[in-house]
Amino acid sequence: MNRPVLLAAIFLAGALQAASVLTPDGEVKGKPLSLDAQGLTIEAEAGTTKIDFGRLIGAEMGQVAPRERTATAYLADGGNIRADSVSLSGTGVAFKSEFVQFTLPSEEIVCMVFRDVTPEELLAKRREGADCLFVSTGDETDIVQGIIESMDEKEVRLSTGFGPVKVSRARLRGIAMVKPPATRNFSAPSVRLTLLDGTQLAGDLGAASKDRAVLTLRGKTVVEIPLQAIARIENIGSGLARLEQMEFKTEPAVSRPVFPLPVRRHRSLWGNSLRIGGRTFAQGISVQPATSLIFSMNGAFARLKGLAGIDDEVAAGSAVVIVEGDGKELARLRLQRGAATPLECSVQGTRVLTIRVTDGGDGNIGDHVDLVDMLLVKQ
Repeated sequence: MNRPVLLAAIFLAGALQAASVLTPDGEVKGKPLSLDAQGLTIEAEAGTTKIDFGRLIGAEMGQVAPRERTATAYLADGGNIRADSVSLSGTGVAFKSEFVQFTLPSEEIVCMVFRDVTPEELLAKRREGADCLFVSTGDETDIVQGIIESMDEKEVRLSTGFGPVKVSRARLRGIAMVKPPATRNFSAPSVRLTLLDGTQLAGDLGAASKDRAVLTLRGKTVVEIPLQAIARIENIGSGLARLEQMEFKTEPAVSRPVFPLPVRRHRSLWGNSLRIGGRTFAQGISVQPATSLIFSMNGAFARLKGLAGIDDEVAAGSAVVIVEGDGKELARLRLQRGAATPLECSVQGTRVLTIRVTDGGDGNIGDHVDLVDMLLVKQ
């Protein structure tokens, strides 16, 4: 049986930018040359280097810059596609943006958001046997149910229990696609690729094709994506995870800083590169004392290891970092400006991980704490 092929055409110019690649041994920088099931090949200062996929935690290859699109499609495997042009026919749903152009089987799509509606609102109306169209009527939203026959830039044509219906695209807010009779079982993907426009696709890498990565999605569709379009690589099947890429909640203490600053990812509190003791780090979280970061772990990891320190952007400072698992203290570090301090502790069985940052006993002015190269290791 032939697998459907997802063809991607990228309309980009210019050379690839240097990538920041994270491995268990630290960070490696270089120009990406190829990406396949064996690993990522880069051109570094020391020459061409291939980082084995088993040691590749992730890579930052460009800046994700989402902008307003005509539609965002949410996939059955958890990914999403952002597109400027969307059409539907018997062969599937065709997407086109400034970066990619491809057709995907409609059964791989859960819903499509066009404007003024959320995926959650669409999915609440999703049912077996019919597509649900959210249609604008002034300030109100009507729901039209039926089977979509085709869609172009002007209108959607569908069959309903009352006969054929046409809906103008100008009135379309969103579409919830037909819900399958049974939940589809997908195998766990090994990698997630984020494109420059925010599109996310998860699957398994195959052999490289020139300057393209070949990705088999969990629905068995194959997509070829030029390296120039990739902003981020995440090895989600490696048994390792980067703490700064996980979602977290913040919880301020009763005593707040005099000049509170928001928690920042990959930049210092003042918006500079993360820098501790003269060393620059590409990945991390910057936080003020009197703040707690709360992560949902669900017992998936065994150890946490990384570095913590006071950012070089301040002239002086001291702080204390406390790691807690389900309310129990696991580690405590006292930090002084000038050096990165190793942090490593067991998080075995932890469901909720809390990293609490307090001042060093001398007030919290100037205490800019960076948590960098933080890795979570599975069993």
